[in-house]
Amino acid sequence: MYAALMVSAGVYGRDALLEDLKTKRLASFEEFVGLCDERLRAQEFAALRPIHAEVAGNLQRGDPTPFKSFRYREYECSVARMDALPDDTPREQLLAKEITITREVADAARELRQRGALLFGLSDKPDEASLPRPELAQKGYLPLHRVTMKVI
Repeated sequence: MYAALMVSAGVYGRDALLEDLKTKRLASFEEFVGLCDERLRAQEFAALRPIHAEVAGNLQRGDPTPFKSFRYREYECSVARMDALPDDTPREQLLAKEITITREVADAARELRQRGALLFGLSDKPDEASLPRPELAQKGYLPLHRVTMKVI
């Protein structure tokens, strides 16, 4: 997301990025962040500097999730779209506004569990996008895999 933000804001031009990747002048995300750092200093992108500082700092510390604020917001937005509308909301509106699970998947999971299968899920989402921050957990927010979804 950070790269998309820097490109869309004009910090690093899309064509330049594609060319630099193609010719291997740019070989890593760390190099990309470093080049953005130089460009953010040389140009007036004041609104992007805090975001860049967060990503660059976390990257420098070896954090596998350098854009934490984005991931925290991802969690909050995901939860806000799970079981948010009334149960009698028309199906089309639910499909457009909520994160749901299909009846076939829910039925298969129930059947497998009844037969004794161990059910578990894997995700590439980092903890910051899957678990509530402590202040949200104190308010009753649950881990993403524990939040109720409607079955469609």
